[in-house]
Amino acid sequence: LLREVTVDNGWISLDTMLNFKRLAGICSDKAKIAKAVEIGNSELIMLNDDKNKIRRNPNKPLPKITEAQKGTNNMKTVYAKGFPLDFNIDQAEEFFGKYGKTCYIKMRKNIEGKFKGSVFVEFVDHGDSEKLLAEKDLKYSEADAEPLVILSRKRLLQNPKIRLKSNHEMKKEKRNSVQLKKNRKMLNTRKVGFLKFLVLAELETTREAIKGVFEETDWVNFNRGDAVAYVRFTGSAKEALEKAKKGW
Repeated sequence: LLREVTVDNGWISLDTMLNFKRLAGICSDKAKIAKAVEIGNSELIMLNDDKNKIRRNPNKPLPKITEAQKGTNNMKTVYAKGFPLDFNIDQAEEFFGKYGKTCYIKMRKNIEGKFKGSVFVEFVDHGDSEKLLAEKDLKYSEADAEPLVILSRKRLLQNPKIRLKSNHEMKKEKRNSVQLKKNRKMLNTRKVGFLKFLVLAELETTREAIKGVFEETDWVNFNRGDAVAYVRFTGSAKEALEKAKKGW
């Protein structure tokens, strides 16, 4: 979506907007959506003349986030963990709405895009986040065995034992996961020798160095810094390993 905003002076087609499941679940009729925006007279959202695109009012740009603003937002943001894996955004809004008006809820997901049981919720008022943080042994459901883990975002970030993965790290893990699945599928469809082995973390090795250790390598999956290398041979992996050991 951020890329789309830069293409056409901020205009986003309703077709693109309907790719978002939540909006599509409310209404998938583009004419009705356009009509709702038109009669809503919003000072923030604009509808184009063809009634098939919307954009943010250029006279009301997104505010620039300063370090001071980040600190303020962190004070109003709460981390909560322990929700069921089928917990959704509507349930989240209802649950946290009991403590005050929210301006942002992030459902944290794993590399497969599935909800992992934890959320970040930012309240409009700092006092409302404090009300939630003051709760003791709060459970989402009475049937839950354990209470929710609730921390301020500021405290969470200051805890050296907790490190949240960045979006970049999540995307890298997903790419690696997809590549690994492709590799496994390839190995299952070809009757060739295959070897998987650990690479000592302190060794600075390369794909070329691994190829140099073995004879008749057909394919090596390894990037500098990886803990595991995958090697496929044109012949028997067992025989290739035995030959390599003789040279060690």
